[in-house]
Amino acid sequence: MRLLYWPQCSMRSYVDNRWLLSTDAQITKMAAYVANLPEDWQWFWCLPHPEHADMEGARFLELENVHTRGFTWMDNVLEGRFYFPLDEVADALDAVRPDVVLCEVPEHVRAFRCAMRRAKYSCPIIAMVEHVDFYEETKVDVPFMLRQVDGALTCDSLAFPLEGMRDEWWKATNAIMKTERMDVTRAASRTVVWPGLTDSVEVDAARDDGLALREILRDIHGEFPILFFAGRLSDGQRTKFEEVLAASNVMYNSGFAHVLIVANPNEAKPWDWVRDQSAAYRPGPWGEVQPPRSDYLAMLWAADMVPVMYPLEKIYSVGAIEAAMAETLIVTDGPGPEWTLPAVTDPLQLATFMRTYLQSDAAAELKRDAREEVLEQHGVAENITVVRETIEEVVAGARVA
Repeated sequence: MRLLYWPQCSMRSYVDNRWLLSTDAQITKMAAYVANLPEDWQWFWCLPHPEHADMEGARFLELENVHTRGFTWMDNVLEGRFYFPLDEVADALDAVRPDVVLCEVPEHVRAFRCAMRRAKYSCPIIAMVEHVDFYEETKVDVPFMLRQVDGALTCDSLAFPLEGMRDEWWKATNAIMKTERMDVTRAASRTVVWPGLTDSVEVDAARDDGLALREILRDIHGEFPILFFAGRLSDGQRTKFEEVLAASNVMYNSGFAHVLIVANPNEAKPWDWVRDQSAAYRPGPWGEVQPPRSDYLAMLWAADMVPVMYPLEKIYSVGAIEAAMAETLIVTDGPGPEWTLPAVTDPLQLATFMRTYLQSDAAAELKRDAREEVLEQHGVAENITVVRETIEEVVAGARVA
């Protein structure tokens, strides 16, 4: 089997016009897929050219059946995130001649079909929906959503990471289709949910370093609970970063001593702004910079709590899943999966909620239970069968046709 993979790199891993591929959620997930699928499957990953990518420490580099090929990405992603280099892709299709394309950008499916015509080579495409934005402030416009719908109609299978995300995508699609009068029943019949989102290999490898880091932090700052905020300091309607940092400050000023460490992953806010948000803030052991992947994973084990303040049944978070695998309490906004603690975003109420669980005698048991539940629901090894079956069925169907 020869598989061509086109990723949708996350804005969370974009700093200074460079993609930090070692920390990218989608890249992390796909590396786990490759590691749990047959070793004789040969993967050809389409990635930004080296001048626009930092791959140091990326897990996929250790996988012998992953071959990378550089492509033109926009110099600045904010100017054209979904740019598609048609000629380069046509050349790659002709050179690789894959059995199937896995495309994490559904709005690129039609462009892939055009590239196939140019290459005079055709194969099935599995489109993967990685994000559904249902917040009013940032909902995509109709033309953009129509490109996703077109991708759903043009691909051979449409994969979602969560059932709740699939439901939200269909709500958005149906709302547009009522206006556009298009029939999308064909696309609906070919959707599938791939619930495996990562495996615990990298997380478990960081355990000893993380537990050692916890002792170091306690030696420096005292025997206090550690709150680790790993979300972006932007996109506030989703990450609720201002509310979380304010809640930390409320806890600290009310006499609940704790240590707040902030990842600031894409450095959306200057560090002097971060310092001013909570008296509990302390720099991470890596300094006031984007944490390297190894330090980030160790920090998950060192932390007692990681707030991920968006609905995890509708928006998936590899970071939240990794944190649960590292036996850390996960606080989320409102009802969520069994492995999370549902809170509210009002800083005063959130402060009370987090303090209660950080002081709870049941915290250790809750952490262990969360790890077991998240592995069962979203571990790649536990859920890889549906991914393999989808790929093999799509490829077999194309060969019969």
